[in-house]
Amino acid sequence: MSALSPKLSEGVFRFAFLFLLVLLPLYFGAVYLWYYSILVFLLCLFLGGYFLSIPRPEGLFPIRRTSVDLWIGAYGVFFLLSALFSKIPSLTFLEAYKTASLVCFFVAAVYFGSEKKNVRSFGTTLAFVGGLLSLAGLLQLSGGLPNPWWHKPYFLSASFVNHNHFAGFIEIVLPVSLGFTMAETDKAKRILLIFLCGLMMVAFLFSLSRGGILSLGLAAVVMTSLLVKRGILKQAWWIWATLLIFAGAMMLLFGVEPLVERLQSLRMIVEVDESVSRLRIWQAAIGLISQNFWLGTGPGTFGDAVLFFKAEPFHGRPVHAHNDYLELMADGGIFVFLAFLVLFFAVMRKGWRLFHETEKRSKLGLAAGVLTSGMALAIHSTVDFNFHVPANAVYFTAVAALMLSRSEGGHYTGAIQRKAVVSVFSLLFIVTLAGSVFFGLSDFFKWRGQKALERKDYSQAVRAMTRSLVFNPSSAETFYLRGLAHERAWLKDTRGENDSLIQSISDFRKASRLNPLEPYYEYHKTKMSCRSGAIRSDREVIAAYEKVIQKEPKDPDLYFLSGRDLLKLAGKTRETLEQKAVSLLKECMNMDRLYRDRIYGLLWDYKRNLRFLESFSLETGQGLRGLLKFIEKWELWSYHRKLFLKSVGVDACVHDKEAAALYADSRPGRFFSMEDFDKVPGDEAAMGKNFYRKGNISKSVSLNGKRSLLILRAKSRKVAGIYGYLLVRLDHKPVQSFYVRSPDYEEYPAILSHEPGTHTLTLSYLNDKVDPERGGDRNIWIERIEIRDA
Repeated sequence: MSALSPKLSEGVFRFAFLFLLVLLPLYFGAVYLWYYSILVFLLCLFLGGYFLSIPRPEGLFPIRRTSVDLWIGAYGVFFLLSALFSKIPSLTFLEAYKTASLVCFFVAAVYFGSEKKNVRSFGTTLAFVGGLLSLAGLLQLSGGLPNPWWHKPYFLSASFVNHNHFAGFIEIVLPVSLGFTMAETDKAKRILLIFLCGLMMVAFLFSLSRGGILSLGLAAVVMTSLLVKRGILKQAWWIWATLLIFAGAMMLLFGVEPLVERLQSLRMIVEVDESVSRLRIWQAAIGLISQNFWLGTGPGTFGDAVLFFKAEPFHGRPVHAHNDYLELMADGGIFVFLAFLVLFFAVMRKGWRLFHETEKRSKLGLAAGVLTSGMALAIHSTVDFNFHVPANAVYFTAVAALMLSRSEGGHYTGAIQRKAVVSVFSLLFIVTLAGSVFFGLSDFFKWRGQKALERKDYSQAVRAMTRSLVFNPSSAETFYLRGLAHERAWLKDTRGENDSLIQSISDFRKASRLNPLEPYYEYHKTKMSCRSGAIRSDREVIAAYEKVIQKEPKDPDLYFLSGRDLLKLAGKTRETLEQKAVSLLKECMNMDRLYRDRIYGLLWDYKRNLRFLESFSLETGQGLRGLLKFIEKWELWSYHRKLFLKSVGVDACVHDKEAAALYADSRPGRFFSMEDFDKVPGDEAAMGKNFYRKGNISKSVSLNGKRSLLILRAKSRKVAGIYGYLLVRLDHKPVQSFYVRSPDYEEYPAILSHEPGTHTLTLSYLNDKVDPERGGDRNIWIERIEIRDA
């Protein structure tokens, strides 16, 4: 029985290792910590069982060694040194767990690759997973497999959150699978592998990841030239020919237009995604590095530490730097960065030597695959963060470890070395196993709490977050989310109960203490403290909100939220708070014009005073133009005319008096009807005397002198409390406007200033609206248009 136990244990471990590799990318690339922790926990269990079954001479099981062990150790030492000075220890603990889990996967892959028979199983599994996900992605793209929980429209992402992550995954799997294809001697199996590689190639191209296509393309060119020099392509030319024919046929089947358009955009240096520019993130990262050069801010802290260093305002939270090198340098400092580079180059150097020295096809194919994927990831990491996607990080770790295991042999023989390595790994193993339990369960309950928050089930959210904190009481995010649940429960409660209010403040305080760099923890703490009366005086309130702004001074949303809160607190009596709120809202609008409508809407609700809004607008970068756009969007047309005339340099009060005087004293002029005007081509705005649709009509008119009097006789139907509004243009330049504020025909005079000569007069109907419940169809009827010489 004892003789069979090691074999049985080894077989279970081998199956479990491959099975876990299959599961890793199936659920969003294992980016959810609870899912990843389950797989790490199972790995530790099976790996531990395998170790316990290995015969142990002198009481210690044999430790396999690799040429990079020293550099792994150096990286670990500098990692711990940086962690000691972390600005957010809770996030660094989590990053340490993830790093330890990668070491466990590395060790598992080294032992897995110690048996030659396992290598082919590994290659087949790798190709199967890559082909399966590629097929699923292609079916998604064609509509044959609609899976909304992972599908991203227009970009093939398969089971990954992002198409760039999927491209990074294929960058690892495809080259290694091709290497195993070249090494395979069974023709039937080789054909299957070619088919799977073809699927991966097509899916990779349809991921439309520009960074991925460029990276793998450059790496493939380098490796192809090396394979040609070694004579490999000459021997297996039919594999590549078959692969290219198959990929070409699949491309024609699914269409090449999206790919061509995407490849043409490779000339763009920076891709703006949801208004977050990589270039801006890199600038902020460089600023962060300059202030934390030696030890960094602590592993895993980049997303929060970088906020203060944003050089320009932009939306979104850069959780990662979109550049693994900058993020590693910012998190860990120069020593961690250099240790990682040396470790990576040590792996690549080993692959280079194996590629040039070995004559065995299996080793040569594996070395070629690892070198190609390593080069592709190294290039792609300059614009993305594939090493921070768990599935991708584990897969590259596994293929690198497998290559090292096949190219090297032997164990640690010295008693002291063996004891030291066993002690370190045992500690690492125990920490990883415990971390899988605590971090995994904590993240699972937090995940459930977030789902409850989305459903607005606040009591369930509080219960789930409380359970999460039992397993990880250092999670600032969980305290924050529980605080949000209490806050929303309090806002929803009509009985005025204060228990939820008090609990929310307590949770926000704990979150802010655990992560002092996160501005929104501080914001919610300040907001609820002010509402509870814990912060009373105007000076204390302003100081508290200024502290919020200081944590991320380039975030326009913080300015907006803080200004909105201060307006609510100001009411009608606290002028100091009102002044501060207005200054924050001005700053917000100057940072980002997209806040214009929200800010003006907030100010209009606070004080329905056009003069107040006008004064505000004149002190912003948009001026009256921004306020006019708001008025147009909110359909405050009765207020529009005065501001519009002011924006074109006309004093409405003086203008109207002069127009009235000229209207009373001057003689009749030239009369026109709407039928005398031309419709703008393609613009069905008018029908007879009726402006029944938003649009334009125009006419060429001869005007004498410097001024003319334009008289409009018209009526309008009031819909949703608003009449029709016309804009007058001369030579396509806005010069006048009419608010037709009556359901009966009336005359509306206005002065036109111009140079003598022939001009194009255009009338534009701006605010057509159909609302059967509030008046029907808003139209303007024009009986006549008169022009008199002034």
